[in-house]
Amino acid sequence: METTLALGKTIPVPRSGPGYSGKFQVRLPAGLHEAVALEAEHEGVSLNAYVSTVCWPGRSVGRATSGPEARGTRSSKPQDRPVPVS
Repeated sequence: METTLALGKTIPVPRSGPGYSGKFQVRLPAGLHEAVALEAEHEGVSLNAYVSTVCWPGRSVGRATSGPEARGTRSSKPQDRPVPVS
């Protein structure tokens, strides 16, 4: 924190308010559900662990090279491809 302040940056105050349970439901096209489930299996992790990691920038899942592009395969349907998180 000292370094951040020394650089003239501000540190946001933690939000207070309603807590989060850590659960939410997402509806996906069947093809995307299948693609993500297969990718999780390929990585050797649960679907929940895979999605949690993909949603958290800077984290990595399983093997160093993963994803359809790394395997040289790619769906032709945009709705069947996971959206990159940056």
